[in-house]
Amino acid sequence: MKKRISIIMLALFSFTIAKSQLYTFENWTNYAAGFTSLKVPNGWHAVDSTICFYGAFLNPGAPFVAQVEKELPGNSSATALKVITKNQSALTGIIPAGPFPSLCSNAAIIINTGDGSFSFAGGMSYPNNPLNASMWVKNNPLSGDSTQITILAIDDSDGGDSIAAIADTMLGASINTYTKITLPFKYNASGFNTTMLRIIITSSGNFTNDTTGAFLGLHDGTWLVVDDIDIEAPNGVSAYAYQESIAKVYPTQFANDISIQFEKMNDNTYTFEMYTQEGVKCYSKILNNLTTKIATDEMASATYLYTISKGKRILQSGKLIKGHL
Repeated sequence: MKKRISIIMLALFSFTIAKSQLYTFENWTNYAAGFTSLKVPNGWHAVDSTICFYGAFLNPGAPFVAQVEKELPGNSSATALKVITKNQSALTGIIPAGPFPSLCSNAAIIINTGDGSFSFAGGMSYPNNPLNASMWVKNNPLSGDSTQITILAIDDSDGGDSIAAIADTMLGASINTYTKITLPFKYNASGFNTTMLRIIITSSGNFTNDTTGAFLGLHDGTWLVVDDIDIEAPNGVSAYAYQESIAKVYPTQFANDISIQFEKMNDNTYTFEMYTQEGVKCYSKILNNLTTKIATDEMASATYLYTISKGKRILQSGKLIKGHL
């Protein structure tokens, strides 16, 4: 099997820097979490999926609401990403009801149901130490609220997440038309080298948690729109970012079994995991053979996301659909 590489951004070279456009937010996924219809850009995750999914079990029939929307039009294209703080009045049991911040990220988002804190796993492979990040934004903070954009340059070459650099900002002013902002990456003195970019876009950035897990300082209706995220890296090195398919996962629409076939293993061990569209892990298996067949008899007919990872680094991801063929 030939190795397949899907280019998901183009590099625009100048004399001094290479610029890569990471996201234009044109391609979206629609799905249901509980009884709520949700949408998110392909390859992205948001906390409203977890809220709506678990909320439907804890408070059946309650009106949980989506907190990620398409902004029409985008800056230079059809759509942009909009995150909104909304009142999740039906929350009960996990986190107290009230205004809830919207987080959308190119990494998986994990909510600690004990204290309401967030953690992240994964991101997008990026082989260079970036210089600047630029994007086009609109902003609507209410009553002293602010929004936040954070881009982490992470070195996960040893299996752990070490932060090489951060580009971030908090936006407290209203921005009614698309406005370009540029954020410099601030590097640690640790000597880490970037292997992955993790982007976190938050509709309310100045909130705190009390001892019960409730969020303080949030205002229903605060929103942030982001489009056309660009990264600048030093010239002379590749600024392409890509998803490399290290294995063939087939069939993508299946009734019974899934097969995973590697071209070579190199004595490596990988982990294959499947998730529901709400981000709930439903299957995990260690892969150490060139070909592995997975029985799916106990899985419900639905759309699933899968990842193939080594350690904590996600190397490949995709979508699988189970249904009667």
